[in-house]
Amino acid sequence: MVKEVLLILLFSIVIKMSAQDERSKFAVGFNYGLGSEFNNKDYTFKNHFYKLQLYYKWKETKHFKYEILVQPEVNFGKISC
Repeated sequence: MVKEVLLILLFSIVIKMSAQDERSKFAVGFNYGLGSEFNNKDYTFKNHFYKLQLYYKWKETKHFKYEILVQPEVNFGKISC
């Protein structure tokens, strides 16, 4: 758990943080999540993941904004019997 928190802090420090100062066609996001399945009498499943989000604004009209999203993800699962 400490390793994940340090990774997130390092990632946050390295990337330049800014609000909507300039209009860019690109945006980057990062997600981390964890979860577990309901307790089952045979096994229990736990999972955590890291997800990177890369957005590209393709076209913007009066009522719609079209974006392309590339979202690579790494999952780590563990089964306990």
